[in-house]
Amino acid sequence: MDEFDRFWAAYPRKVAKIAARRAFLKAKRLEGVTLDDLLAGVQRYIATKPDYADWCHPTTWLNQGRWMDEPDAAPEKAEMVEVDEETYFAHLRATGREGFIKVARSYPTMKRTVPREWLDERLREAASAKDHRENVVQIRAS
Repeated sequence: MDEFDRFWAAYPRKVAKIAARRAFLKAKRLEGVTLDDLLAGVQRYIATKPDYADWCHPTTWLNQGRWMDEPDAAPEKAEMVEVDEETYFAHLRATGREGFIKVARSYPTMKRTVPREWLDERLREAASAKDHRENVVQIRAS
C-alpha cells in the first residue's frame, strides 16, 4: 500500500480519487509535509467537523492545506431539561422560532427540551414577580 492509498483509506469521503492523488502528490512536495502530518490532519478533521457541515472532497481538503487547520474550541453544550409543551412553546417564542410550534404540535410524542439555564432564568423571573406582587399587596394592606 503506497502513501496515497494510506491517506485514501483514512479520509472519510471517497470521491475524485485521481484528482485527489494529484493533490496529494502536490501537497507532499511542499517543504516538510509528511504522510504523518496529513494523517494527523485527517484525524483532527474527523474529530472536529461540525455536524451541520458536509465532508470536504479530499482534493479540496489537500489543495487548501486543511491538514494545517487549527480546530475551533468546542462550544459548551447546554444542559437540556425536559419540559411540558407550554414551556417548550414559550422557549420557541422567546428565541424567535415560532414557526417550529406548528411542526412540534404535529409530533405529540416528541421529547420537548430547553436549556436548563433558560428555564432557571424564567423560574427566577417568576419568583421575583411573585415576591413583587406580595410586597404590593402588603403595602396596600397597611
